[in-house]
Amino acid sequence: MQTTQTSQSAQTAPTSQSAQTAHWLADALAVRAGCVDRSVIDAALVGISRLIAVLESQRLVCASALRQLSPVPQRDLAAGPWLDGRDASGVLDRAGVAQRVPAFGAALALGELSAAHLDRLGGAIRRLDHAQRERFVQRADELVDVARDTTPAEFATHLRQVERELDADDGMAMLARQQAGVRLRTWVGPDDGMHYWQLAMDPETAVSATSRLSTAADALFHAGGMPAGAPIDLRERESFLRGHALIGLITGPGGRHGGGRPEYIIVEDRRYRDGPRIDPGIPVELPGSVVAAMRARARQVTVVLDGGSVVGAPGVLNLGRTARLANPAQRRVLRACYATCAVPGCTVPVGDCTILHVTWWRWGGLTNLDNLVPVCWSHHAQMHRGQWRVTLAADRAITIHLPDGTTLRGMANRQRSAEVSEPIGRAHGSHGPAP
Repeated sequence: MQTTQTSQSAQTAPTSQSAQTAHWLADALAVRAGCVDRSVIDAALVGISRLIAVLESQRLVCASALRQLSPVPQRDLAAGPWLDGRDASGVLDRAGVAQRVPAFGAALALGELSAAHLDRLGGAIRRLDHAQRERFVQRADELVDVARDTTPAEFATHLRQVERELDADDGMAMLARQQAGVRLRTWVGPDDGMHYWQLAMDPETAVSATSRLSTAADALFHAGGMPAGAPIDLRERESFLRGHALIGLITGPGGRHGGGRPEYIIVEDRRYRDGPRIDPGIPVELPGSVVAAMRARARQVTVVLDGGSVVGAPGVLNLGRTARLANPAQRRVLRACYATCAVPGCTVPVGDCTILHVTWWRWGGLTNLDNLVPVCWSHHAQMHRGQWRVTLAADRAITIHLPDGTTLRGMANRQRSAEVSEPIGRAHGSHGPAP
């Protein structure tokens, strides 16, 4: 029996939908420990995702019914061990979105998109004024078609573009809404007694704040000032260090490291004639006038590329054996060359990566640019434990031989098509702190 990937009518007969659901369940349960059939595994993952969507749709139906019957539906949803109060509030919000835009509720019930798509849609609706909401909802069929073919993150990017179209003002109204949406929430963990902060900030503020935090964390690390109690796990250690850098910026001692201006990397690629692009270090979508004003305040550094080859960049790019860690100049160039982890297919943003010596340092590898690539923490560990063999060509073409005989090949992955900015237009950078 073949699973159809095309959309179905919201009026699909119950027996047909039940048969489809049963088919997804059979696919989901077909994989057993030790399975080596990739097609069976892929079918199982698709089946699981669609079943989750169908079940979440039914949860929304129940939540809507509870809202009519109970004065405290949030409490009733969280009565069992599966949801807490915050999760229950999210379910009720999602149910409201499905009712406001029925096409999305129907698509969720058919397993065509995920609950996360509804969450992104709800966020967009809340950011709009009344008149804009009405025009936005009128585009529901178009938006459902986009959601079916995109991940939740990609769909969120599309929604922001639609918001800008509704504003018709180069995004200034969206920025104003984002600035009005700055929030700081704090709470104490019921299990560990830790104090948690959740900060939402507009993208213009985030560029400066991220730069200051990155500078403070880098200074703390290179000064040998690792606070006591640092975890052994590298990913946790980085998070620990950034947390202490932020505390220092707020309470005083770390402030001396956080003064500098934000840094913009101006990337000029000789393959293209449409001018340089801007990388402020994190993904931001800002009006051109705001980007221009931020550039005037920022420290700008130009990196000239010819595809994967570096033509020119400031700073010392080859350290040899004098230092094990990549310096800021090398990190800057790698950020200009890569959008994500260098492992082909990996989507972890370059700002969340560590720098790998292709020829390991312990084997005499040099801290030179032609021996360095950004890789995520997970792939870094696999390369050191899993006997991966990695080669890097002069044009930064990377080849990775896995223990099972699989070969991965890729290039420096900062793709022009992925950039939001036109020549010195809207800024778009890598996620996470600027290296």
